[in-house]
This record gives sequence, C-alpha cells and structure tokens, in this order.
Amino acid sequence: PLVRLVSEDGHVHYCRTHGHSTMAVATRRRHVHTRFTVPNSLPHGRYDLRVVANGIASPEAEVRVG
Repeated sequence: PLVRLVSEDGHVHYCRTHGHSTMAVATRRRHVHTRFTVPNSLPHGRYDLRVVANGIASPEAEVRVG
C-alpha cells in the first residue's frame, strides 16, 4: 500500500509505508493497519489522506502536518 496526501491547492504527495498488519485486500470488516513516514520536505498544512492498495483507495481522512 501507499499513502497519498493531497494538499488544499491540489498538490499530490506520497509517503513510504511499512509495518503492514496484512497484505490482504479483502479483509471484510477486520481493522488492519500500516505505518507510514511523512517526508521532511512536505510543506505544513492540511491534507486529505487516503491509503491505496492494489488501486483501491480507503475513505478520505483530513490530517494536518506541522
């Protein structure tokens, strides 16, 4: 999976993921997790975050970097 961050002005940034609880896609209602590292070069601000695995995106979550 990868983490995609989209800034308020539409710029897209990607974060490296690691520490996945599973590599399965069809986990039904089971909660799964992955860790990610935010690049030091990412500008501070509000972003819409989605986790994408095999082309399938998670629901969007608002996050703030700063």
